Amino acid sequence: MKSDNIIWIFLLIVFLLLGTTEVLLYKRYEDNRKTAENTATPTETDYSDLILSTDADFNISDDLSGEDTEMPDTHTYIFVGDSRYVSMSECGSSSDTFFCENGVGLYYLNSHMNDIIAKADSNTRIVVGLGVNDVGAGNDGYVKALTQLNTDSDAEVYYMLVNPVDDAKCARIGYPVTNAAIESFNTKMLEGLNGSGIKIIDTYTFLTTNGYTTNDGLHYDEKTTQTIYDFIKRCLRNQ
Repeated sequence: MKSDNIIWIFLLIVFLLLGTTEVLLYKRYEDNRKTAENTATPTETDYSDLILSTDADFNISDDLSGEDTEMPDTHTYIFVGDSRYVSMSECGSSSDTFFCENGVGLYYLNSHMNDIIAKADSNTRIVVGLGVNDVGAGNDGYVKALTQLNTDSDAEVYYMLVNPVDDAKCARIGYPVTNAAIESFNTKMLEGLNGSGIKIIDTYTFLTTNGYTTNDGLHYDEKTTQTIYDFIKRCLRNQ
């Protein structure tokens, strides 16, 4: 009789241990599942509707000027930028207006907002190419300023993503900017302007795909500068 009790006690202990093990295993499974869900790589956002494309695939050796179009572009253009746009102003046509200075950024855009709006009308396209001097400062101010410009002006407003640098040359000269920082800034600008009605000109991808030349790591040579200007006009010609 005593041995029977011992057997029953032993079986009860085994049953309890099995039940506890099952509970622990299920809990571990649930914890692992939730961790996997929380750490899963998010689906990359598609910005194809936000970024302007040209009418055909082409490379840096193609004619980007858009002079082959049957209908001439009758729009006036306002370019707002930093030292890179100072260089690009030498490529501009008589219908272009440049608001640009060396070393400027968001403050320049905000301080010249009224002047830019006063110069623009419904036939004007405003292309803002600022940001390389602010890549470490965040993008919220730019999104706010561009949205205000788009709301308060009758013109079409476009933002050109910050263009790449030569990392090695910048490091040697002491420019505190890298392509990694630029890419992060550009991604945040895409996120911030998505749904704003402001279209993006992605010269960054075009240049990194086809190549570019800088004089000092940050500022482009004459050929690359001309290419950027032509690419902008090519993107906008069918808008």
